[in-house]
Amino acid sequence: PIAGLTEQGPNGLLPIIAANGRTPAQAYARPFASENKPIVAIIIGGLGFNARQTTQAIEELPPEVTLSFVPYAQGLQGWIDRARAHGHEVLLELPMEPFDPAADDTGPQTLLASASAQQNVS
Repeated sequence: PIAGLTEQGPNGLLPIIAANGRTPAQAYARPFASENKPIVAIIIGGLGFNARQTTQAIEELPPEVTLSFVPYAQGLQGWIDRARAHGHEVLLELPMEPFDPAADDTGPQTLLASASAQQNVS
């Protein structure tokens, strides 16, 4: 992580706005110029569970492709560091309540419509 853009939280590092006003989104954004052409974003999601596929995405996709990681991946920070080192912009997925929770377990960090705002934040 870039110095000055994190602080220690109860479960690890958390992003913060730097003293100079720079946000993590600005600091980690991939530079780009559109030259009056349509803009299309390509994001490959679900990375981090399968090491072979995650490695392949990081190493073989061009840096202009954004990579999105699941929050439950083991060694998540290592995957993020590796992707950034290869020039990729990185996102972290936020699991949201599925239509059928009994059939699709999205994990303990899932945002739930039935939960309070405080429960969804913590």
